[in-house]
Amino acid sequence: MQQQGQLFGVASQRSFIGPFLRFGSGTGPGDENRWAGSALVLTKGGAVVAAGQGKADAPVLYLYDKQSSGNGEAKEQQLTPVELDSCLGWVFWRFELHLTLTEWQRAVHYRVEAGGATTQTFSFWLPGLGQPMHWAYTSCAGMSVDVAPSAPELQDPTYLWRDLLQVHSAFPMHCLVGGGDQLYNDAVWQCPTLKAWGASRDLAGKTAAPWAPEMEAEATAFYLSNYIDCFSTPDVDLALAQIPQANQMDDHDYWDGYGSYDPNMQNCPVFQGLYQIARRFYLLFQHHTTDAFNQEAQEFLLNDGSNFHFLKYLGPQVALLGIDMRSQRQKHRIMPQSTYDLLKRVVAAIPEGPQHLVVMSGIPVIFPKIPGSESLLSCLGKLTRSMPALNNMARNSGLLDKFEQPEILDDLTDGWVADVHAEERLQFIHMLQEFATKKRMRVSIISGDAHVGGVGRFYSRPKIKNIGDDPLFMCQIISSAIVNAPPPHPVTKMLMRTNFAANVDHRTREKLVRAFYPLHPRTDKLIAQRNWCDCTLLTPPYSAPTTLKDPSYGGLRFMLRVEDAKHRKGYAEEVYTVIVPRHPAAVPLPPPGVPLIVRPRHSLDGDGERKEKRRASRALFQTEERPGATAEDQEQAAQRLAAKEPAKGHTAKRSESKMPPKKKEETKERPILGRFRTNLKMGIVGLPNVGKSTLFNTLTKLSIPAENFPFCTIDPNNARVTVPDPRFDWLCEKVQPKSTVPAFLEICDIAGLVKGAAEGQGLGNSFLSHISAVDGIFHVCRAFDDADVVHVEDRVDPVEDLDIIHAELRAKDIENCTKIIDGFKKSRQTMTKEQKDELASAEKALAWMEEGKDIRFGDWTMKDTDWLNQVQFLSAKPVVYLVNLSERDYQRKKNKWLVKLFEWVKAHGGDPIIPFSGALESKLLDMPADEREVYCKENDVQSALPKIVTAGFKAVRLIYYFTAGVQEVRCWQIREHTKAPQAAGAIHSDFERGFICAEVMSFKDMEEHGSEAAVKAAGKWRQEGKTYEVLDGDIIHWKFNVTASGKK
Repeated sequence: MQQQGQLFGVASQRSFIGPFLRFGSGTGPGDENRWAGSALVLTKGGAVVAAGQGKADAPVLYLYDKQSSGNGEAKEQQLTPVELDSCLGWVFWRFELHLTLTEWQRAVHYRVEAGGATTQTFSFWLPGLGQPMHWAYTSCAGMSVDVAPSAPELQDPTYLWRDLLQVHSAFPMHCLVGGGDQLYNDAVWQCPTLKAWGASRDLAGKTAAPWAPEMEAEATAFYLSNYIDCFSTPDVDLALAQIPQANQMDDHDYWDGYGSYDPNMQNCPVFQGLYQIARRFYLLFQHHTTDAFNQEAQEFLLNDGSNFHFLKYLGPQVALLGIDMRSQRQKHRIMPQSTYDLLKRVVAAIPEGPQHLVVMSGIPVIFPKIPGSESLLSCLGKLTRSMPALNNMARNSGLLDKFEQPEILDDLTDGWVADVHAEERLQFIHMLQEFATKKRMRVSIISGDAHVGGVGRFYSRPKIKNIGDDPLFMCQIISSAIVNAPPPHPVTKMLMRTNFAANVDHRTREKLVRAFYPLHPRTDKLIAQRNWCDCTLLTPPYSAPTTLKDPSYGGLRFMLRVEDAKHRKGYAEEVYTVIVPRHPAAVPLPPPGVPLIVRPRHSLDGDGERKEKRRASRALFQTEERPGATAEDQEQAAQRLAAKEPAKGHTAKRSESKMPPKKKEETKERPILGRFRTNLKMGIVGLPNVGKSTLFNTLTKLSIPAENFPFCTIDPNNARVTVPDPRFDWLCEKVQPKSTVPAFLEICDIAGLVKGAAEGQGLGNSFLSHISAVDGIFHVCRAFDDADVVHVEDRVDPVEDLDIIHAELRAKDIENCTKIIDGFKKSRQTMTKEQKDELASAEKALAWMEEGKDIRFGDWTMKDTDWLNQVQFLSAKPVVYLVNLSERDYQRKKNKWLVKLFEWVKAHGGDPIIPFSGALESKLLDMPADEREVYCKENDVQSALPKIVTAGFKAVRLIYYFTAGVQEVRCWQIREHTKAPQAAGAIHSDFERGFICAEVMSFKDMEEHGSEAAVKAAGKWRQEGKTYEVLDGDIIHWKFNVTASGKK
């Protein structure tokens, strides 16, 4: 290992170090309104002073907190510190911070003054009362000695620390969780006396050698200097001064492999003496404490000095269990049985309230291993110890390290997956499962150490289809390293070849997840790039609005922010999101009959009496509550208006050309493009300040912030919307069921994109990833002038706005597609036929997009579409254009931009376009129903919201059928062209597996004849088989048969 002072500076050049913040306790159940922490500073006089011969004057911390004054003004508080320790002229000072939480999160400002000098004013953020913390997880914040001098990681070691600070500045973090290896102390063995001790080849003499005063002096100077240098690194020091830490250790906080050596080496005087030095500075710098101080403070789970486990609450909903897996480690045992007993008692005592338990494991629990490697190297170690000649040869070749064991054996035996830990690993997994089932909390594991990113999972055997319903589901996040360089790609590929899903026991399986496909097709389970993890809880009102029925409600979101060192842009170039659902026992059942959807009417006729241009213009503003133009009429009218074509007699023409265009359009649009689900989501996309959040609020009747400044929205907001369907209402009135369940459309409000978003401008990299998660796009553009509403481009030109958004979406797609192609071409392995087909599809897609065309308009083969559906390009998503007009323009049905917008849309695929007025919709939303009706009648206007939702539902190619009975009338959503058995499976998989037939009548026949009996009497009740394609509005009774033996 390399002494990090060579990278980060020299401690002797400084006289003041810090401040470093630490999160202590509070914010949890029963303690929600209290926050406790500490600040550490080090001061030094003009020269080194010996112990007892004087010390630097005590510093003062000036705290500015508006809450403390009671009148909204920041009152200055002067805090005095406690002296923790002194060493080589440095004095360690701890300031106690005790604060009260309020309704909203807030910034607390402070500065430190010492010896007449003062620091800059720093700020840290406190969560609101009851608010889950926004926190970051980092590990491996040092650099290994074997990193090549030309490596990009060595040239810019704090690249991801700057990314973390950028996220913090946009979305304040409340805690910085260190998962181990907060610095690398391995270079302590380069101290002269320790180096000489390690070079000795007399194993017996080495293990018997005493811990000499010279060793203690050199080691003390090294640890002190290394901590100061590393924690004072530019960018790192800013993070530690602004975000309170909660750290747990791993081996490099002491030295490489500590705890995984043979007992005679682990327990020898030199190892134990060095351990005491490393332990002293670990407690001082990372926990702001000493053994003596902690006797009163009692800040760990067990305060006898043998280990440093802790339990902290990151808000009332999330508990963080930091497990010390080093202090009592032995080569054949990671933790003693007493630790397991302690952890069980502590978790059992957690009060009701937390929904997630995050367990910090310094080493991954799910990870690949190299079969037989441990046995081979252990055998080699025994041979070298018994044969001096072989020992000399192994030492000279570097096969043995200075501790007389094979060089990489400590790394192999260090992990949970080592053969030597197999039994204890099973014990650890069973303990975590016990935590989950007894406390009804979702347990997640977060770990570092491996210098790669990855996602693993434990799950029930047999597998439960929905992981949210699996009580044994546990997600493991591997996030490493934020500074150290990753292993070479061949090493990662070798590990991938040894990784397979496997049985843990009779009821549990484990596997690594392909989290990084398709950008990294060769290493899709482990990513050998630097990374850190951004963590938040998805719980309103501190996140996007959701309901109890949403799968993500109460989920814990982990976002791996990954560096691409070859294509740096100044931020994490890749982001991968994992949402861990709550434990099923913690989620209350949603109330029945939650209203959910909108449907288009089928029986609307065009008036055919007005002049063509006026009729075509008004058709664009038509809503389904008013008689007027059909959807086909509106589309044709829009095209004629844009092209300024003369009127055509549409009645006859429509009957002649109605079906062929539909068939042609279906073939061209490829209904198979997109995710194969029924709960599809439309995202509201556009530039900042065009009315996206206003539209979301009026659609969902929520009240998310919609302010007059860019990036008012950061996290996406999600909700379900319903629109009354006359057919559904008619059925409910006719049948009078006990419950009713309409269909639904998911709506997502996404933060505004700006020019350059694909290159990271305005957090664009994050916002574009939010678009990737939806299935269709409501593209909102602004066509109104208002000097009080700023435009991010300082002008109003909706046509140019459309160009900007489309260019950014396509640029991001081109970037991702290029990475995929590069990944294929850089692979040294012979590609399979399937991989060659994927490469051909990728090259075809790239060529298409480089011509300025969107993916959804391409002519793709079945193989192409299979690959495209895996990648989910942004420009493959269907679009509905929404033109936000002023209330005046909407009422008079005129706007100077409409014709230009129709021309642009026609030239870019002819997607649906709908004018609306956000100002009018907001006004209508605030009115009582009777007043709203009068207002609309007097002003000859109608809300455009039903039409918008209907268009979105149709854009993602959804239809639904009805089931109707006295117990329930319900809409069942399916994709277009779904066969009868699969449509039955929307209710339950047994319906699909045991399908016999479908008894079907159309809604039109039911409405015409008035009852099921009358429909049967008219001969319009029919039985359909497996090849029947269910139509929108079918009323169906399913016949199926599944015996007990047929179930799996």
